[in-house]
Amino acid sequence: MSSVRQVLRGYGIDHLSPVEVNKLGVDLASGKTSIAAIQEQFLPEAIKNYPLLADRLKANPGTSVMQLASTAVGNIAKWLEIDPDTIDLTNPYLDKYLRPDGIAGKAPMPSMSDFINTLKLSPDAEKTSWANEAARSAATGLARAMGFGV
Repeated sequence: MSSVRQVLRGYGIDHLSPVEVNKLGVDLASGKTSIAAIQEQFLPEAIKNYPLLADRLKANPGTSVMQLASTAVGNIAKWLEIDPDTIDLTNPYLDKYLRPDGIAGKAPMPSMSDFINTLKLSPDAEKTSWANEAARSAATGLARAMGFGV
């Protein structure tokens, strides 16, 4: 079951009922299907939902959207200080990066440096230790510049 859930999560498939997911798990366990077959079954939906990744998904069979987005996921985890295992394709930052204009696929994905800047300037970044340290350093520097003995 965990393999099936991992494939579905990796392709951004969240509309299946628990009964359908269980059926896929039973079919996998009984040998009626394979992980590769499940990936192949949901690949067209992933291509439709993530048009900017379509060529990469077609060129790399068995690779999921989440695997292709691993660099972005790592940056979200780093700059927003959250567990990368909790980040999925419904994360608003990841979704906006992978699909800047929804599923139309006409607007290009931002560069990674632009994406990192978006993360650093987001309201969620204000809660992080690195942002607090940067604010503390800036305040201390300002106080010193103004002649206070800090």
